[in-house]
Amino acid sequence: MDSLCAQAGDLALLGVPVFLFQEGSDEGAECAFREIARLTKGAYCRFDSGAVQQLRHLLTAVAVYAAGGHKALLALSTEQNGSGARLLLAALSNQD
Repeated sequence: MDSLCAQAGDLALLGVPVFLFQEGSDEGAECAFREIARLTKGAYCRFDSGAVQQLRHLLTAVAVYAAGGHKALLALSTEQNGSGARLLLAALSNQD
């Protein structure tokens, strides 16, 4: 995990946030993913096994954030299909 965190630190220096999504419940992976997200000011989210729609909404939210930033993500979160944006906003606020 040390080498992954070192690489995450390099990404953080470049201003690149890392967004990690986990299906299932591997505690070791969760620990590493949370730390990488924290270091890069990205986000970690767990999604339900087999929840394709939930993953679709999360990936849409990441694309909106990448293209339009926090303001665009906030706008998406107010829409009916903004569940992924709301989850991502919560994950991003947990990094503060």
